Amino acid sequence: FTAVLASNIAPPAIRRRRVAFYRDLMQRRRKTLRRVLADRFGADAARKALELSGLDGTRRAETLGLEELRGLEQHVDIGV
Repeated sequence: FTAVLASNIAPPAIRRRRVAFYRDLMQRRRKTLRRVLADRFGADAARKALELSGLDGTRRAETLGLEELRGLEQHVDIGV
């Protein structure tokens, strides 16, 4: 799964950061998106990312489709 998300043509360092981001989301399966993002990026950044991506913060990461995950990634600072 994470290989599909990070398989675009990007430098290895960026691919590693993306894989780490998606892995963190998926390993915390019983947590809401808001909680996982707040733990990793802070509450304000989580709220802003969810708002900008149009996602409900009460959803769980495993319910998101590929496009939703990619959209979320665009609104958080994973170090790219």
